[in-house]
Amino acid sequence: MVRRYVDANIEDVNKSRLRNSTMALLGHLGFGSIGESSWCYDWKREPGQPIRQLFDKMTLGRLIPQERKNEEIVNGMALIERYASQLLNVPDIEEGTAPGSIRPLLHIALPYATHYMGNMISLFITTLDPEKQRDRIAIMSLFQRFPPVTSNHQRHIFTAILKSITQEACFILSIAWEKHGSPAEAEASYNSLFGRCISDEGRKYFMKEVDEFRNESARKLILGDLMLMNPSRND
Repeated sequence: MVRRYVDANIEDVNKSRLRNSTMALLGHLGFGSIGESSWCYDWKREPGQPIRQLFDKMTLGRLIPQERKNEEIVNGMALIERYASQLLNVPDIEEGTAPGSIRPLLHIALPYATHYMGNMISLFITTLDPEKQRDRIAIMSLFQRFPPVTSNHQRHIFTAILKSITQEACFILSIAWEKHGSPAEAEASYNSLFGRCISDEGRKYFMKEVDEFRNESARKLILGDLMLMNPSRND
């Protein structure tokens, strides 16, 4: 009985949580507030040039997914593709490097850079609506715009990027696959994404995040109803 109730009402809880996900991520990245227009905003701390560029190119002052323009989506995808290409083309430190030599700065910064890229991708995905075909296609095709992942070194980088994507973004991507009209295209997107990772690391992380998002929504739904059934009383 409880399971049927959760299944019947969980989608509304999911949508409510996702509506707040973009602002929560922006707040984490240092965003302050929006002024009278989408071009008037401030940052509590510097988020870095790529995040600023993504915010501007997608006009993220307008956070309603239905208002996202085609040009904004294309611009956001192109920007992420450009920075992803830079990351995936960082040379392997093991190739042509003498033992005991000092690590290049690029390799020291790589863990931070992959996490940063995960935030950029999450910001892009959470501003879109997986219920809309246009947005689903954009979400599913984003990773396919990345350069080919062929070496083991590139697979490590790609896996680190994927494992930096937020729980909400993982869930939205899962909905895009589920809702997409062509199962063959959704399966191809799924295989393309996880086929670039080291072993099964990417898929395991992704499925764990999706399951945890769903479980938290179910918990919120059940606890919320219990609070309505048992309101606190003054003694």
